[in-house]
Amino acid sequence: MKYFILLLTLFLYSCNDSNYIKKYKLSKKTIQKNQNLNIENSKLYFSWDSPDLWIKGEPSSMRVGSYKVPFSEGMGDLSITHFPGDGGGLEANINRWRGQVNLLPLSLDEIVGMAIYGQSDIGPYKIFKIINENNPSSAFLCSIIEAKNSTIFVKLNIPLKGVYELENDFKNFSSTFKYLEN
Repeated sequence: MKYFILLLTLFLYSCNDSNYIKKYKLSKKTIQKNQNLNIENSKLYFSWDSPDLWIKGEPSSMRVGSYKVPFSEGMGDLSITHFPGDGGGLEANINRWRGQVNLLPLSLDEIVGMAIYGQSDIGPYKIFKIINENNPSSAFLCSIIEAKNSTIFVKLNIPLKGVYELENDFKNFSSTFKYLEN
């Protein structure tokens, strides 16, 4: 009953003798079309060099870089993302990617044991091959680079055959990450 009286009072208060419809204009915040939720591309403090055959795509709200990567049977999709801190952690990310190809999670010790280590100008990185032999249509090559209180993730989604063909190119690409000069 209390709420009914309150609603009735509000309703009657908002009415007046005018027969005209009132219009209100509210300002709205504009959002840039390619605004990056993590770090705007113009503010990146690192860069990389891609192979000539890779086809550059457009960055998106999550990707700071994107490429179509050709191999003998088609194209793979490469994404470069950048997150503050550890980006959710090594174990969580690897196990999420493993789940995407129907593999069971691993312990952190098992994950660290399967890493392939490399070096870029930014610092060391880890590469992971995430493959399910029973699902040859989708596999991942992933590189994780720790940089200035943040983490760069490079992920190539490609059929299993592409993983084997592009493994060296992917490692070489991961080695090209460098800090921009000030």
